Amino acid sequence: MTLEVRNDDWTQESIDNYCKLLDYWIDKAFEHCNKDIHTFLEYYFNAYGNGEHGYIPWGLPKADTFPGCTVATSLTIRLGDLAICPCHRTAYNKFLYAKFTLDENGEINNIYGLNPQMAVRILFTNNNYGSFNCDLCKFNKYCLKGCYGSQYENTQDPFMTIPSVCDFFK
Repeated sequence: MTLEVRNDDWTQESIDNYCKLLDYWIDKAFEHCNKDIHTFLEYYFNAYGNGEHGYIPWGLPKADTFPGCTVATSLTIRLGDLAICPCHRTAYNKFLYAKFTLDENGEINNIYGLNPQMAVRILFTNNNYGSFNCDLCKFNKYCLKGCYGSQYENTQDPFMTIPSVCDFFK
């Protein structure tokens, strides 16, 4: 699997080069299927319900309504202070969901909330319609969306999309 980095450094040239890479992969996959379109569609796009692949970068599966990364499905704990973070790229203090506390024996004995609003936004919002620009984008049902950490680092708002990433996914 490849990871399309969602940083604000996608230029038209890098997008064009990525598209050339996708063309190469598609050609190789088609050759792998002996250039039989039905086998190709079944195997790579699960067109008939029997495909063996999950995510492939050149597929157009329907996107989930939650973020296109593990931020909504993985528990991230910052080990230095036992803070519960949205993800590794959003482990800034102001975005922490909560922290575990320890007793005198060093065992977890409690948890206290810090920013439950952040947790609610990330975990319960329909990302197709709850993200700025995504709500009006004609590709919102197929796009993996941006990275909250990268968006924060580039716009100072984790929920503000990055135009170059939008261009890349389009």
